[in-house]
Amino acid sequence: MTLFGLLLLLLGAAGATFIEEIDPSLAGEGDAIAAVIVGAAAILLVIGILEMIASIGVFVHKGWARWVGIVVGTIGLVLGFLVLIGSFLPPGGNSGDLVFSLLWLGAHGFVVAALAAAGEHFQPAYPRR
Repeated sequence: MTLFGLLLLLLGAAGATFIEEIDPSLAGEGDAIAAVIVGAAAILLVIGILEMIASIGVFVHKGWARWVGIVVGTIGLVLGFLVLIGSFLPPGGNSGDLVFSLLWLGAHGFVVAALAAAGEHFQPAYPRR
């Protein structure tokens, strides 16, 4: 997700000229589209960085990382449902949107379920004195 956010950030930073060059029918709307792309890129970057921090923390058995992973995974589930709903809206998405959203939902659902079920694993092995 972080890499995709960086890619979108580069596309948005390229600006209206680049966007209008890609699709000439967007003449005059490039600035607004670039602003939306930069905003979406910022959201994806924040979520992606939180996912990376949480994954490193989970590998070293930190309890806070488990909760960050559950929260970020739940946010990913919400975004996945939005993409799934969007794939059915007119003018009708292609089957790639549907497959992508189902894979996205499956991956984030697995992460949330695994982290939620692994609460005992993140308990201290020895009580603190």
